[in-house]
Amino acid sequence: MTMRIGDDGEIEFLEPTEKPKRKKKSFTQRGLQGCAQLFFLAVFFVFGSIGGFAFYFVRNPGSSQNAHSTVVCVGQIKTISVAGASVLFPKPVGSQKDGRMLLGMDGHSSEVIDQRPGNVDSLSLAEDKTHIVESRYEKIAPYFFIYTWVLSNFAQWNEQLLTDGRYPSWSPDMKQIAFFRFSGSDSSGLYVMNANGSDIRQVRQTYNVTAPASWSPDGTQLVFSTSDYNEMPQNVYIINIADKTERTLIKNGLSAEYPAWSPDGKTVAYVSHDIYAINIDGTNRHNLTNGKFPWIANLGWSPDSLSITFLGQDAANNQGIYVMDSDGAGLRTLYRPCIS
Repeated sequence: MTMRIGDDGEIEFLEPTEKPKRKKKSFTQRGLQGCAQLFFLAVFFVFGSIGGFAFYFVRNPGSSQNAHSTVVCVGQIKTISVAGASVLFPKPVGSQKDGRMLLGMDGHSSEVIDQRPGNVDSLSLAEDKTHIVESRYEKIAPYFFIYTWVLSNFAQWNEQLLTDGRYPSWSPDMKQIAFFRFSGSDSSGLYVMNANGSDIRQVRQTYNVTAPASWSPDGTQLVFSTSDYNEMPQNVYIINIADKTERTLIKNGLSAEYPAWSPDGKTVAYVSHDIYAINIDGTNRHNLTNGKFPWIANLGWSPDSLSITFLGQDAANNQGIYVMDSDGAGLRTLYRPCIS
């Protein structure tokens, strides 16, 4: 009971009054309030965890090396060209930018050439590591065109369109280019032209072709692979450019591709599931890889003919550029297109 003094000085007794009742929140309101509390709690936990991990790695920098174990090789190299102590190839599919890469045989020195994009089909690096000839796919008929360009110290392009065709390759003296021109799904021809695109002449009729021809060290002959008319497997032939005389090097019912003439002129390496080497006279054919790689392409010799570089994919589906001794020993990985 409450008391008060009235205006006349008398004490008055007042009846107790009820306290105002708190308005009850609806079920929806209580649910929203709970969700908000959980959200702020989760944010606090996440930022606290990030801060904790950052503090840990700052205090323990060696532990960050473990992160590299999760890098996955998912890129794909389309083609390579070997010249001297360097390998040229388009940047792997999946790279952020188009361009070319020039890799040293030591596996460490490399140069990224980020230039205009181009859907490179095949390329050839000259011995001077400066002149490049390549075929590119374009969306106009006949779809494949051959360009030459020069890489200067400032990575500037000096590009020239020569003709249509695929699988170009420089002659040792850089005065001529061999290439293939296609006239149908299974018909093609082997051609030779001057380095400026003049004096185009056909050397031989060919059919199914998947790799460049390779020049003899003296520049007078070409070794190449092609199927014969109405036949599926590709065979390896050697042809004299001047008089077009020809002889068969490999024809055994199995497909033989990517022939590469050694700089000493004594041996041709080629791919028939594995990498094989054979003497120029057709003797001493022997297997160099013995099933280590389910897929192999684009062979190239070192200048001293003591090692072979190639593009391959191993049994674990890791694609990369590999190098081995000319007898198949000393296999090692030169580069893998890893994308983290």
